[in-house]
Amino acid sequence: MDKEKALGIANAIAPVLVSIGAINWGLIGLFEYNFIEEVFSDGGSALSTSTLAKIIYILIGVSAIYTLGLIPKLIKKK
Repeated sequence: MDKEKALGIANAIAPVLVSIGAINWGLIGLFEYNFIEEVFSDGGSALSTSTLAKIIYILIGVSAIYTLGLIPKLIKKK
């Protein structure tokens, strides 16, 4: 896979993951409902976070940082 194609995929996936994270935080704030924990929980205690949920949180965080890097490029296009 060439670099341009990889960047295109990252540019498409990162905003989606950031949006999922933002919606999840909205659900937590409004309804005290954590969608990611609900779907990917390992069934442990309330304070337990499954490995898969942690990986998703990390991917969302990395995507947020990546998306912040896109802002200057978007501003230059205008």
